[in-house]
Amino acid sequence: MIARGKGNTKEGRAYNKELDAIMHNANAKLKSLPEWNYYITNHYGIMRTGIGGQSGRGFGFVMLSTYGGKHPQRDDCLIFAIPNNKEERHGVVVIPDAFKKITYGQFYDIANAKEDEEETAE
Repeated sequence: MIARGKGNTKEGRAYNKELDAIMHNANAKLKSLPEWNYYITNHYGIMRTGIGGQSGRGFGFVMLSTYGGKHPQRDDCLIFAIPNNKEERHGVVVIPDAFKKITYGQFYDIANAKEDEEETAE
């Protein structure tokens, strides 16, 4: 969590200026590193791309690719959607031992859980 100073005070503006310099320095050092989801998909070899079903309008096909995201309600796990296409050129989809295999429906429920809770709260 990063707290910024009040912009209408001399001390707040000075604090924000120092904080911006620290953030710029940290971002410059991290720039050469890959993003976490890119690193994990390449490290475990789970990147897959394939053709899905027809799009809703019927004028083409949906392209499916591996993507990852943060679990909306937990800080201790990440979720990935890995297309299970049967095309020879992409190879067999192998789920790494460190991963827990779930169905698409479960993935969809997990990925959209936070939005569902907010709607029911209103």
